[in-house]
Amino acid sequence: MSNLSINTEIITTIVAIAALLLSIFNFIVDRIDKKPKLIVVLSQGNITTESRNGNSSEEGIFVEVINSSHYEDTVTNVNIRAKGTTVMDLTNFITDEQQSTLERGENAIYQTSKRELSQALKNEIVAGKVKIRALARNALGKTSLSNTIIIDTNQHSLQ
Repeated sequence: MSNLSINTEIITTIVAIAALLLSIFNFIVDRIDKKPKLIVVLSQGNITTESRNGNSSEEGIFVEVINSSHYEDTVTNVNIRAKGTTVMDLTNFITDEQQSTLERGENAIYQTSKRELSQALKNEIVAGKVKIRALARNALGKTSLSNTIIIDTNQHSLQ
């Protein structure tokens, strides 16, 4: 064999290996992009309810779960956690159920009053200022955690 054919074989082998590595990289990146991804945002605000006597408002905690993946995802459970312990399970604001099926880009909002959460925290954990997070679980068992906020249970007690 001549040097030219050996060099051609080496170059062909290197190009084939590079193409294989690039294909594997693209496959992995594509799979990562299409994994179920839930974004969980914990916030505070006011819950307004309507009745015959007019509107009433109280302070509340809201958990927004956003499906940022390319596919439909089902949220099976959303709860509030403090010190690694589940304090309260939440239901969807609209459907009043724990489970929510979300298409790509859709969201679901869960809520509870600060008064009820404060009482649950006092019963389960401790009174005073407590760091809380929300946890959302999908149908595959994957969990996503929210940001942390601090709630003062002494300011929101049951009357």
